[in-house]
Amino acid sequence: MVVFTSFAMPESPVHLEQRNTKVVLDKREIGSGTLFVSERTLCWRDGEVGFSLSYANISLHAISNDANLYPSECIYIMIDQHVQMPGVNYEVPAAVSDEDSDAESEADISELILVPEDNTMIKLVYEAMRECQALNPDPADMDDEEDEIYEDADNEPISNDDAGAGVAQMVNEMNTMNVAYDYSNGDHNDEIFEDAD
Repeated sequence: MVVFTSFAMPESPVHLEQRNTKVVLDKREIGSGTLFVSERTLCWRDGEVGFSLSYANISLHAISNDANLYPSECIYIMIDQHVQMPGVNYEVPAAVSDEDSDAESEADISELILVPEDNTMIKLVYEAMRECQALNPDPADMDDEEDEIYEDADNEPISNDDAGAGVAQMVNEMNTMNVAYDYSNGDHNDEIFEDAD
C-alpha cells in the first residue's frame, strides 16, 4: 500500500492552507513549506520536495507539548506504516551502528510533526484536520458499526419452535375475553325512573 505519494495539488476542496510549516518525519527535519489540509488528503510542499497523505493512513493526530517529541508546541501525527518522504535521501551515516539502523528499518509506524511558524495557527490546523478526517471514516470502523446494529447481546437467539409458541400464546390471550352477559331486559331500572316524577 502506498502511504506517501509525491506532492500533487489536492483535488478535493482545501479547508486550510498554511505557509511556513515545518515538517519533521521520524525525527528528521525535512524543511519548511506550505501545508494543504484538504477533504481527501493532507499535502505539504517545499520546492520540489513534498507529499500527499491519505487520511486513511493517519492513526492519530493531536496537539503536543511534549518536549521529547519536539521542543515547541506542534501537531503530532502517527502514520500506520513506516514511510519515507519522496525525494529525500535517507542514507544512514557511517557513524550509526547496525543495531540502530535495524531497529529503525523494522519500525511499523512513522511519526510526522507539523510546526507552523505562527504557533497561533496550530489549533486551526488541528481542527481542519479533524473535520476532514471525519469526512473519511475508516471502512473497518463502519463495518463494525453495521454489525452492532444487528447484535443483541442481552437476549439468547429464539428458535423457530419458541417463536411459534410465543405467537400462539399471544393470539390466544387476545381472543380470550371475560364477558358478562345480562339477560334481564332492563326491568330492574324502572324504579329509578319512577322516582323522577
